[in-house]
Amino acid sequence: DEDGTAAGAGALFVAGGAAVNGYVYLGKDASHSLTLNADLTTTSNAVSIAATADNDNGITLTSSGANGAVSATAKETVSLTGWSDSATGAGGVEIVAGKTNAGFIKLQQDTSGGVTLRDRLVIASDGSVTVTTESGSDLTFNSEGSAPRVVSLNARRAEVSKTIEITNGANTTPTLATVNLESGAAVVVRIKAHCAWGGGKPATLDAEIHVLHNDGAAPEADATATPPRNGVRRATAVFGDSADSSLEILVTPDDSGGVTATKDFVITVYAADNGSGDAPAATNLTAVIVAEGRFESLG
Repeated sequence: DEDGTAAGAGALFVAGGAAVNGYVYLGKDASHSLTLNADLTTTSNAVSIAATADNDNGITLTSSGANGAVSATAKETVSLTGWSDSATGAGGVEIVAGKTNAGFIKLQQDTSGGVTLRDRLVIASDGSVTVTTESGSDLTFNSEGSAPRVVSLNARRAEVSKTIEITNGANTTPTLATVNLESGAAVVVRIKAHCAWGGGKPATLDAEIHVLHNDGAAPEADATATPPRNGVRRATAVFGDSADSSLEILVTPDDSGGVTATKDFVITVYAADNGSGDAPAATNLTAVIVAEGRFESLG
């Protein structure tokens, strides 16, 4: 409808339904689409915008004018979901800030009715990352697995925590940690552990081990040497009221691929005593293992 007498006097009104509610369908063919050069407002309880054809280009929301913005607000929850039926990792959610100029990303929390927005996670335009918690609140990292792991400093530092059942025999106790080194590399491994000793009394271990890959030659670890070379530079243990107990540490290189090859160094801990019988035949040892230096992996 067009009315040339006054601005806004002409309009196009499309209605679906009369006595019974109907609907209005606005579609497109291969070369046409719907363009609105105006504000679009809906007062419906539920609004859905969907691109349903296979292999289509999806839905794009663009604000391309100077100082343009796109805003999505929900009174309760905003949810973004990216999923795929084709393969693991094929679907996801990407957040990109910046194009010609570097941008920033902020996750903020509002506890003041819009008066003060508190930054919780900020990725600044220079690439720095800042995490801020409420006073008295925790910054917590959890893992769903039994051996949580954190790798930092461009993989020059790694830490893992695990619980294993150690024994009182060097040949039967399981692996506590494995550090992988290439030839000429070295790493310092620190172990802080605790377990129950004889009679259920507590025991602790605090140790520092220097692990070096020297193509099989000293000072590389050698569990078969007399005495064994284990790289231990410092170790302190406390065992309730036991007087002759110890937690022994062995470091064994896996030379199955050759002494000069990149290889695993297996760290084990077992319970021992000098005849009192206090050392348990089996006990759960909970440990935090930290590796710092030049290494390929810590497990």
